[in-house]
Amino acid sequence: MKNFYIIGDSHSVIWEGNDVLARSSFSAFKYVSAFHLPDPLAWNLMNSDLSGFGKWGDAIFSIIKDNEINQFNTSCIMLSFGEIDIRTQVIKRAKLQNISISTAVDYIVNRLVLFSELLYLKTNIPLLLWEPVATQSEGVTNPKFPTVGSEFERNYATKIFQIRVREAVKKLQTTGHKIFSFGIYDEVSVFYKTRKFFLMMDAI
Repeated sequence: MKNFYIIGDSHSVIWEGNDVLARSSFSAFKYVSAFHLPDPLAWNLMNSDLSGFGKWGDAIFSIIKDNEINQFNTSCIMLSFGEIDIRTQVIKRAKLQNISISTAVDYIVNRLVLFSELLYLKTNIPLLLWEPVATQSEGVTNPKFPTVGSEFERNYATKIFQIRVREAVKKLQTTGHKIFSFGIYDEVSVFYKTRKFFLMMDAI
């Protein structure tokens, strides 16, 4: 049995059977381990001109090296990035640069996909991209997790993010890259509003 590693935002710990806000010191599953990075923006996976890895790109490769993660002992690596970008970066960048929300999303998705392609080529380990979850509802918010823009705008950005990532990985798959994506946006939102049933007041 090979290991399954998840790297990224706080949602990554869910996959080892832990609570987002009250993580245990161990995984509930023998071969599943999560590496939670603090406030990991997908934007910072690559550096400013895309010529090299950014802060979080370097951090991921350090994790892989320090934990001796390789194609022989690992079945898959999942990256959990984008939720913080959606909450705080997309709308802000769209306004500051006078571009559409869709274009702002494209900039971030391009960085995530480029990094994922380079990671796969360097490790030859299949990658799974967990798409961002729907944004916190305007009726269920937590000041510890700031947001920019309206709930509608953020959920629209999340939907576009999902579409763009899936389009990009399908193209990579045609060239033999074992990179995949999935998400739950459609299940937890309706008409660009987040279904409050799925939200916890303290964990958004």
